[in-house]
Amino acid sequence: MVALTGLKAHSFKYAEADVVIATMLKLMDQGVPAYPVFDSIIIPITYVRLAACVLHDEFYQRIGLKPRLKTKSRLPGASEAIHLAIHDEQPWVSALDLWPWGKGHGD
Repeated sequence: MVALTGLKAHSFKYAEADVVIATMLKLMDQGVPAYPVFDSIIIPITYVRLAACVLHDEFYQRIGLKPRLKTKSRLPGASEAIHLAIHDEQPWVSALDLWPWGKGHGD
């Protein structure tokens, strides 16, 4: 993946950190609590789809590739919400514009 984007390993790590920070800031603007853990984000289950959309968009915009998103959560619906987020019919518009369920209503 690094070779495809032309980024060196240290530049890629910086870009990845930038993606996580940008994602968290957008989620915070929507009132979504988010906690970083290395290259991942811990969020309430009700916001999984929104967080996955935002992270997906930020990664693509900054790195130019589609990320492989997954969850370690065993909560019902977490994996499905991520799948829906990254297979949306309009994946390259703003994730926040696609968020039809409104602030605080989950998926």
